[in-house]
Amino acid sequence: MNKYNSFFGGAAFHHLNSPNVSFTQDSIVSVYSKLTVHAGGEFSLGNDLGLVPGVVVFKQGPSFLLNLGTSLRFTLAQDQYTSNTFQIGAWMRLVNNYLFNENGGSTGSSLGADAVIISTRFEYQNFGIGFSYDWNVSELKSASNGNGAFELSLVYTLCGSENRGVYCPSF
Repeated sequence: MNKYNSFFGGAAFHHLNSPNVSFTQDSIVSVYSKLTVHAGGEFSLGNDLGLVPGVVVFKQGPSFLLNLGTSLRFTLAQDQYTSNTFQIGAWMRLVNNYLFNENGGSTGSSLGADAVIISTRFEYQNFGIGFSYDWNVSELKSASNGNGAFELSLVYTLCGSENRGVYCPSF
């Protein structure tokens, strides 16, 4: 939208032809098609503060996953071409939970919380390092003994000089 407010979105469709992945010719095991949709942006809340919301949706066969959340981005230093920022945020992962009766038969599914995620990220010029931790809040927490998972991300942004006339977005 402009240098201080941006929006992005996209979609992908995987396994369009539902390929057969069986090991023998006697059986047919097809991969479900998968749809991925994502959107987000950055919206200025002041000179050195921005809101960075995002959402990503995955749908493959009967499975469904939705991650949504936001971060606050603090600008530490900025010049004409680069900026140094720090982000902190929270996310929620929602999945379809399958419901079963006493006999083990499926009675449908409902959308429910699977994990709460906290994240942080530091960016210096074109480099970024992020850290996140997710707590499982669904019935699967018994399988993880109540432990969450750590994730570390390293980012390098490839962006040419601004004199090309194309604004290089940051996420």
